[in-house]
Amino acid sequence: MKEKKLTIGLLVSGIMDSFTESVSKGVMLEAQKRDVNLVVISCKYLDRDLSQNEEIMYEYQYNTLLSYASKENLDAVLVMADCIGCLTTKERIIEMLSQFRDMPCVLIASKIDGYINVSYDNFEGIKVGLEYLLHNLNCRKFCMLCGPDDNTDAYERRQAFTSVLTQNGIHLEERNFVEGGLSWQDKDAYKKLLDQNPDAEAIFCVNDDSAIGLYEEMKRRGIVPGEDVFVFGYDNTVRAAKSKPSLSSIWAASADLGVQAMNLVLDVISGKTVSSRVLPTRFIKRDSFGTRTRNTDESRTQTIDKEQIDEYFNDIFYRLISEESGDRVQNIHDIFASLMHKAAVLFGEEDPTDDQLEAILQALDMFCNGDALQYADIAKLINDLKEIYQSVITAKPEYSEKLKENHLVETVIEKLIVAVDAKSLAALELQISDSYSTKLFVRDSMQFESGNDQSYAALLSRLDWLDIRNAYVYVFDEPIIRHESDPFFAPQYLNLKAVLKNGKAYAIADSEQKTSFADLYRNEQIGTARYSMVLLPLFTNETFYGVLLCELTDKIFDNGEFLANQLSSAVKMIRLLNENEKIQHQLEENLIIMRENNIKLDTLSKSDGLTGILNRRGFYTEAEEFLEKCRSDKREVLVIYADMNHLKIINDKYGHEEGDYSIKLIADILKESIGESGIVGRIGGDEFVCIMKRGLDEVDSIISEINRKFETHNLQSDKRYNVTVSIGAYASPGEEALSLNEMLSRADGKLYESKSNRPKSVEKEN
Repeated sequence: MKEKKLTIGLLVSGIMDSFTESVSKGVMLEAQKRDVNLVVISCKYLDRDLSQNEEIMYEYQYNTLLSYASKENLDAVLVMADCIGCLTTKERIIEMLSQFRDMPCVLIASKIDGYINVSYDNFEGIKVGLEYLLHNLNCRKFCMLCGPDDNTDAYERRQAFTSVLTQNGIHLEERNFVEGGLSWQDKDAYKKLLDQNPDAEAIFCVNDDSAIGLYEEMKRRGIVPGEDVFVFGYDNTVRAAKSKPSLSSIWAASADLGVQAMNLVLDVISGKTVSSRVLPTRFIKRDSFGTRTRNTDESRTQTIDKEQIDEYFNDIFYRLISEESGDRVQNIHDIFASLMHKAAVLFGEEDPTDDQLEAILQALDMFCNGDALQYADIAKLINDLKEIYQSVITAKPEYSEKLKENHLVETVIEKLIVAVDAKSLAALELQISDSYSTKLFVRDSMQFESGNDQSYAALLSRLDWLDIRNAYVYVFDEPIIRHESDPFFAPQYLNLKAVLKNGKAYAIADSEQKTSFADLYRNEQIGTARYSMVLLPLFTNETFYGVLLCELTDKIFDNGEFLANQLSSAVKMIRLLNENEKIQHQLEENLIIMRENNIKLDTLSKSDGLTGILNRRGFYTEAEEFLEKCRSDKREVLVIYADMNHLKIINDKYGHEEGDYSIKLIADILKESIGESGIVGRIGGDEFVCIMKRGLDEVDSIISEINRKFETHNLQSDKRYNVTVSIGAYASPGEEALSLNEMLSRADGKLYESKSNRPKSVEKEN
């Protein structure tokens, strides 16, 4: 039997910030290399105050996902504890981590006693950046936008900032430090920092997100980073490189944090002795430190050796190195090195030839047309090209005129601009395409006609715009209402409603949906193929419906939360449709029952309770219809009025039960005599009426037949009394227009005539 792959959980604070994305990609890369499964669990922030932000006030539901990381369903966890807990206390973080005490656990960018961790050297990169400000830019007035001291990195970065400046004779005051929340949205912190430090020459921000937020407040005040105040951050995110002006930052291989963390936790699982690891950092200078080039005495010589090429490569392609595998890095390195070698040959010549110039342009074309620019820090690339150019013309002034004559510099710049524009255009086209795909997804994900499980499958079939080929929708038996302060415990079972498997979506049969908590990430539908997935919550406001487990693609890092929100709305719609269908079905069943009951009630309301034949209301209703039908057919109609003889005597002498017996007997004999040709009703205590399709010539025979039946019964009965009736009849020709009441009235008149002939006594003769 094939051995099950290990499944490792990575707990993060959302998946849409650059730092988390880079760490996650590092973990993914190593998971693929080591052939283990990965589940990224997007938890957001513990104890975040959401009360003042209506747009995100229900994001506390993300923290329910902490319950889905357990030794029951994962072999180990990697936890970005300080990111998840950046807005709470160290004690609260430790409380959160306690749920993993019985399983292998490695922390990423967090240092907590008792846990193995992978973290940055928070000193060296900051030291280099500060020393550049001190010695190259002659800064003396510093301040820092800090993070909470409970956050390991924030605390160490503040300590490094303070230590380096103190060693260089810079005295810091309390006003020089303002604490923020590690987010670009901390507007109050930015305002306070600038208000308290109007004379600041340089500002260090605890991370790039904070620096980007500070940029906005500086712009509002007319302060220009890189000119009026020098600014640098930490993490060297994509936003840092693309900000205006480009942000200087401390580069730490955040992807390598993920790689090393995965290696450590797998070592723990295998029983190896491990210890925490600290990764090096380096300072990346960009335009937020001004646009000055290096001083002449720092210039490079005209020769470019392998060591210098590697240094330039590492400067420009740090993100490539941290995020991609060895072959891809090596391919781009070789293209870059070829370009630099040709430049070295060119600059080593006293009088470069046209062929040498053409060779370097061809190498530049290869560099621009490949994948290199996708990963290059363009701002850094341009700065380094300026340095190389300056170093060459400094060492060989005569080159300046030669390069001008050959338009080499202009050609290089033009080719770079064209290449960058082409990349930007391709990115824009992709963005437009994604935007259109997003609109289609929003439209299609809400177009359901039914609330059955096929609708869940239809949802998953529309995820190709995110490059998702594998996904799983789990929902609870019933939605869970959860308010922010409510504890949450994951149900032991969920229902796997639908699956997207290798691009094909299908609903799961009811009998196969029930999935245990322990099998959430490993079950028959998921199969045995290695995967990297992300777990996202499905909720609207306080209502929590279930979870989405889907493939972790590059586009998920940009659209994951949008996907979760849209699918949550769709799941809500499906459930509402399902409930509506149940209600509709129940309503239809109830209507059938009501219709049946109404028929029964109508029958009861028109029936005589004692005899079962029609009562007065029932007889008149049906007799009117009967009469109308006979007249339309021009048929003769006969009505009979019958009255029991001596009912009071029977009741008084023999009891009311005998009286009831007599009444029921009369009803039975009349029904038997009339048969299917007419209608019989009891319209009073001892009064009966009949209507039938018979003519005047049949009156005597019908009355005789009725009386004969009573005689036969009385002869055969052991009762001490006779049951008899007096009968009056009236026959109406088909063309006559008398009403039912008029006909019955005439029959009643005949009845009184017959009463004179009724028996004088009810008792039988001895």
